[in-house]
Amino acid sequence: MELDLGHIKRISPPIPADNIPAHEEYVRLHRRRFWISLDMLQPILSSGCRVLSVGMEPGYFEAYLAIDSRCQMVGTELPKHQPVGYRYEILFEDSRARKSVKIPVSISEAGRDPLPFPDCNFDLLLFLEVIEHFFCRPQLAFSEMHRVLKPGGFLLLSTPNAQHWHRIGYLLAGRRYPDAEFGDDPAHRHHQVFSMRELEESLRAAGFSIAESRYRDCYGLAGGGFSAYSIVARALSLLPQYRKENIFMLAKRVRG
Repeated sequence: MELDLGHIKRISPPIPADNIPAHEEYVRLHRRRFWISLDMLQPILSSGCRVLSVGMEPGYFEAYLAIDSRCQMVGTELPKHQPVGYRYEILFEDSRARKSVKIPVSISEAGRDPLPFPDCNFDLLLFLEVIEHFFCRPQLAFSEMHRVLKPGGFLLLSTPNAQHWHRIGYLLAGRRYPDAEFGDDPAHRHHQVFSMRELEESLRAAGFSIAESRYRDCYGLAGGGFSAYSIVARALSLLPQYRKENIFMLAKRVRG
């Protein structure tokens, strides 16, 4: 199933005209991820809950949650164009519900610096398709997320699966996987990928318990083959940890 967020429009800061197609493509490409994330969040979402999205931009899913579930949404973003400490607001409109929402965003070097929020401040934290863009290991980020979550609060994480058979097929063929290709903007590159076991161990070390984990396909990346290498790699898909492209993990703050 998919969640189409084409009715969520970003009003300000305005999107440059030449960048509008990229935003539209983002909303189209991530429809299945949006639905899986919402499905995992449904049991814990409540009106008025305080939510922090780390690495929020462009923020369409967050705006949907803020409007549909009446969450108090706050975001952070990596310092791509503005310095750490800079703050701004994004205004979204829902053309179906005829409602709007402003989401405050703080520029923060998640993974390197403390999050700019007090202890025990949020009921839910979103960390969706962000960790793979880090230049550093995630231990500090997880510790900071644990700190700003209220006791019993939840963290939802999603990221590519390092053990996906298609990724292994590229490795066996001596090729770089497309998400790690060098491009003009390193912010779009995946600098590191994780297995579910690695993520579970890191989250537990930071004081979380694992409430739910899922392997899912979101983007249909496993097209094409590499002759004999694809046959070997495809055989791995018989095992669950190699079968799907993406990892989704819901963790709960249980310590400290």
